Amino acid sequence: MPAGRPSEYRPEYCNEIIELMATGLSLTAAGADLGFAKQTLHNWADEHPEFMDAIKIGQAKRQAALEKRLYASEGAQVTAHIFALKNTGTGDWREKHDYEHTGKDGAPLIPPAADATTFARQVAFLLAKGAVEKT
Repeated sequence: MPAGRPSEYRPEYCNEIIELMATGLSLTAAGADLGFAKQTLHNWADEHPEFMDAIKIGQAKRQAALEKRLYASEGAQVTAHIFALKNTGTGDWREKHDYEHTGKDGAPLIPPAADATTFARQVAFLLAKGAVEKT
């Protein structure tokens, strides 16, 4: 039997987290309103599939609330709502850029490692060259 204090989880938290997040609150803020840390909510989500589902529904409802506010806003509020939407965590509003870095003709930027013999020859050459230049 695991040690530690008993969980404070109650099934009614599912509806409460959905309702709070539907107002636009983040999971962290909704948890704070319930009196729990974000990590506690994540632990409950791992232990109670219905709570994980509630969080996902809450996230979708939060995004919907933020989008509705965006469409109804003007001026600086537009920027604030876009910023909030970019950080919702759903990825729908993210500005993500993928860059692929390659060498000439698609070759890797860092050439593959040489075998030990070739490497030893290169090191010996450089050491010999350094010794010649010092004399």
